Amino acid sequence: MTRKRKLAVAAVIVFTVVLTIPLVFLLVEYGIYLYNNPLLSVSGGELLETSVSPNGRWEVRIYSISGGGAAGVFGTRAEAKDLKQKRETRNIFLQVGGSIRPHAKWIEANTVVILGKKIDVRTDSYVSP
Repeated sequence: MTRKRKLAVAAVIVFTVVLTIPLVFLLVEYGIYLYNNPLLSVSGGELLETSVSPNGRWEVRIYSISGGGAAGVFGTRAEAKDLKQKRETRNIFLQVGGSIRPHAKWIEANTVVILGKKIDVRTDSYVSP
């Protein structure tokens, strides 16, 4: 193999390694992020209630969620949507288990109580332990 060919092969190997290692780290970090933020990956469910804030800006939807399998996991999920700015919905509440039917009670224009947990829909979220 000629010297130029050896240099070209070495350059390709170095370039591949330089690109691969950061990509692997990014994928691992993203996986850890999703694992530690379960609200990001939960969606769907049976709609139980829709409630609009007193000022008409926010809408909260509460869902009953279930995951099949042997364990038969079930729970409650709530999402909030800013009706004025037409933003995407954001999960604000996730509780696994429980036998009480959830209800949204607005105590202020931006604050709702779901199953005894006070949540500011602009910034807060709740995930049961």
